[in-house]
Amino acid sequence: MTVTALDLSLGATGLFHGDPTDPKAVFTLAEIATPDRRKDESDISWNARRYNLFSGTLLTHLQEQRPNLLVIEITTHAHQMVTKNGKRTPTSRGHEFRAGLGLGRAIGWIDAVLVLAQAYGCLPATVETIEAKTVKLRVAGSESAPKAAVADYLRAYFGWDTTGWRESQIDALAVGVAWCREVEYAQKEAKLRALGVLASSPRTPRAD
Repeated sequence: MTVTALDLSLGATGLFHGDPTDPKAVFTLAEIATPDRRKDESDISWNARRYNLFSGTLLTHLQEQRPNLLVIEITTHAHQMVTKNGKRTPTSRGHEFRAGLGLGRAIGWIDAVLVLAQAYGCLPATVETIEAKTVKLRVAGSESAPKAAVADYLRAYFGWDTTGWRESQIDALAVGVAWCREVEYAQKEAKLRALGVLASSPRTPRAD
């Protein structure tokens, strides 16, 4: 199964395409970096240019690569932020509003691309989302793991050498790896429940 994984961002979306479970297989990397705002450019004009580049690049990828699965990392919470000195401080309502606004626009872009993909006959069979904190948990064992730790685990535990990759591309690979791990955990849990080993109430499996 071929997977396209996106580290979704309005600024620079990382893209990994291939088999996240096999570092020796052929894979593709990309980054969709939206253009800077021009002097005196209106919000509407700037966002239109950003969307045109984002949608055109992603749609072309879907047409050429035809992935079976498209998995997208999202963040549906903004309760904390990490400051430059590494300390966590509560976010303000302004931070949370801007985070929500950005997520809404980004998901809107994805929705629009999927409509186009369906029209062009290149819509992936499965489209899923995964939380950023879940990606960190499944790859590095902690929902608050720093990016450096995620990259280290991708190399040491999963065999991926990401030397020279862009940060967004490493994040996209982590999305693909984490999704495969989620599926693996779900299958193991379902098997244990069928055998009566686990209680019927759902529980979140721990990361290795």
